[in-house]
Amino acid sequence: MGSDLSNDFNRFGHPGKYWKVTGHAGGIQAFTGSFYGAGAIYVSGSGFTVNDHVRFSGGGTIPLISLGESTTDLHEFSISEVSSSAASDTVYVLYTNKPRGVL
Repeated sequence: MGSDLSNDFNRFGHPGKYWKVTGHAGGIQAFTGSFYGAGAIYVSGSGFTVNDHVRFSGGGTIPLISLGESTTDLHEFSISEVSSSAASDTVYVLYTNKPRGVL
């Protein structure tokens, strides 16, 4: 939440299941630290290789090529990393609208 209370989203919270989306333009992106909270992914395209993957926060990976077969599916996962060499294909990572933990 931001500190600008003139914004309704900062005052009342974000409605809905997701509050932010990030386009992945290729390379390796970790969804930890300031990128924490990735809870879903949308993948479309046929240019992915078996090395392009999504890594889960609890361990394990799935190749992006397996997720990009349908152009209508949103996959809900706890995501810790996305790695892609195909910047021309579509990968969007959505952030869940859940309370953040207290350290």
